[in-house]
Amino acid sequence: MAGASLSIELATTLGTVVGTAFWIVFGYAVDCLMTVFVWNNRVQRRSGVPVPKSLTRLAGMAIWITTAITLLAVVYDVLIAGFPTTSGIIIAFIGFALRNLIADGFTGIAIGIRRPLQIGN
Repeated sequence: MAGASLSIELATTLGTVVGTAFWIVFGYAVDCLMTVFVWNNRVQRRSGVPVPKSLTRLAGMAIWITTAITLLAVVYDVLIAGFPTTSGIIIAFIGFALRNLIADGFTGIAIGIRRPLQIGN
């Protein structure tokens, strides 16, 4: 009987490892595909200027946070029902505290994308 429980534990551990590896590889693939096909091809070709690093990093961070939450919910069976509420409240406090800084950051991204000033103006 000890061999049966050992094989069940091994199968459970192996399933957790494979599931974790799958979601990490999936998140990395989505991040790379987003960089290659969206930022480098679509946005950069249409605008003619390089995409600001802060925008690509922000999108990458959103992808990795989504991957981490999905990993916790699917592989580790963590209940994530309270995450949206808790994170929403925390983001609201941070947003109100840092609203001028956040507005300046988005203004910098917009200026970096639009390039209103050229050399020689």
